[in-house]
Amino acid sequence: MTAERSLSSAVSLHVAGRLREAVQQYLLVLANDPGQSIANDNLGVLLVQSGRLRQAVRYLERAATCHARPVFIRAFERIDVAPAVCLLA
Repeated sequence: MTAERSLSSAVSLHVAGRLREAVQQYLLVLANDPGQSIANDNLGVLLVQSGRLRQAVRYLERAATCHARPVFIRAFERIDVAPAVCLLA
């Protein structure tokens, strides 16, 4: 499976609410490309949604350093993500 297809699969699983599978797919993408900003961002958001805040910070920070503004800002502007992540800062 190509990197693009793997990421697309992860997003589809995430949207469908199949969170365990989505986590595994995002991790597969990141194993091949640790700097993949969309996978880092989406995995961070998924982990926040799952209440795994400390784990989420790692991926959200990585998304911020990999793709300086748009992805990072999108994650932290989300109402359901920003307050939780700010508590960990």
